[in-house]
Amino acid sequence: MLKKIVRLVLTPLLVLGLAISGLGMTFAAPEEGLSDIQIREKLDEINARYEVGEEFSEEDARFVKEHIGSPSENSAQPMSEGGHETFSGSLGGVGGFGYIKYTKASLKTSFEGFINVQTSDLSKRQSLGVEARITAYGIIGSGGFGKVFDKTYPKHENDSNYVSLSFSDNFDGLGSILDFNYRGFVNGNSFNLYVE
Repeated sequence: MLKKIVRLVLTPLLVLGLAISGLGMTFAAPEEGLSDIQIREKLDEINARYEVGEEFSEEDARFVKEHIGSPSENSAQPMSEGGHETFSGSLGGVGGFGYIKYTKASLKTSFEGFINVQTSDLSKRQSLGVEARITAYGIIGSGGFGKVFDKTYPKHENDSNYVSLSFSDNFDGLGSILDFNYRGFVNGNSFNLYVE
């Protein structure tokens, strides 16, 4: 009986306390309706504005965190995780595919990848190319957010029906989150390869 009385009295107080504590809070609505291409274009704009190690504005940091991810609250703690992503895309009679494998352990992130573009009918094109851009975002300075790694791995061939590239690298960064941008090129035009 006492439990029932305590619940009846405390429940409204708890609800009232939560409602009052929520007053004055502002909530930023995420940008709705952005396509993958619009997100990629915005990320490219943000990446072009900053050097590795330079702190992002609050608006740019928020966009990256909403669309790529956010560093862990416990990012200074040793962690061990990894992943594998595959990509594909096409433009006309040219298709591309690739993968990336990555491992994060403590402050070090290592990755290796592959990207290939080839004509579907094996006919040669004037120029073919691939490009893998790996960008890592993380904690900068005393709690800021920005790029901790940014590198592009390109390869182009003339008068060919395929081009492929293997790459690997590693970097140190606190609380890093990764963004992979794979692109194919055919006769001066480009297309994105998206995560499958």
